[in-house]
Amino acid sequence: MKQTFKISGMHCASCVAVVTRALQKVEGVKSAVVNYSTEKAMVEYDESVVKEESLISTVKGKGYGAQVLGSDDYRKEEEIRKKELDELRFRLVLSFAIALPALIIGMFFMEEGFLFLGYEIPYAKFLLFALATPIQFYIGKSFYIGTWAALKNKSANMDTLIAVGTSAAYFYSVYVIFFEPMGGQYFEISAVLITLVILGKYLEAVAKGKTSKAIAKLMKMGAKTAVVIRKGKEVKIPIDDVVEGDVIIVRPGEKVPVDGKIIEGYSSLDESL
Repeated sequence: MKQTFKISGMHCASCVAVVTRALQKVEGVKSAVVNYSTEKAMVEYDESVVKEESLISTVKGKGYGAQVLGSDDYRKEEEIRKKELDELRFRLVLSFAIALPALIIGMFFMEEGFLFLGYEIPYAKFLLFALATPIQFYIGKSFYIGTWAALKNKSANMDTLIAVGTSAAYFYSVYVIFFEPMGGQYFEISAVLITLVILGKYLEAVAKGKTSKAIAKLMKMGAKTAVVIRKGKEVKIPIDDVVEGDVIIVRPGEKVPVDGKIIEGYSSLDESL
């Protein structure tokens, strides 16, 4: 049996490799192909040995989300993607609203005795600490979750890079304001970096959404049923029920439902799709 799963939480090629290896190791799985751009996994397995629930549990055990998608379940997929996009948009707007003042303070008000437009901000370092903290641990929470999932799988991913880099800047700055008042801080660096990464994720999600819609429109143009010969009779079945070795009849004007080899007859075909 072949089944398509919607995979969530992947951030890079390393995530794809982790999910692929996990699925391929499950007893009863014949093949597993994970696509990062569409966030889908195509799994062929023996349903008498392993069930969908076990495959989903395997993916979740690696720190990612998974749910079954039918061949025509475009609406469900669109709802999932819209929810993810809305969440990313909220995190981006909130992060930008906090990071912008942090960047301005860090760039223009941190020099001793420096006045910007005649103003000086008292306790600027502590203000930066207050601004950077929610970005680091609320907006950037997903990076720590992804890092932990990667560590459990004995690997590293993009989340690991972001979490380690921003944490180094943040915690060093915390040490500076409490124990080395004359040292330099980097709160605005960690805040701006997380904001830019969230922006990149948001733009990526928008692009993926447009690609998925284009693919869905193409799929809707395809045939939904096929006429096959079973036990000497012509039977109309869904294309998902077509198996290797079936003889399919394509009448004049009909769409070719699946890939195959012409064994009898001749005609003209539009192969553009």
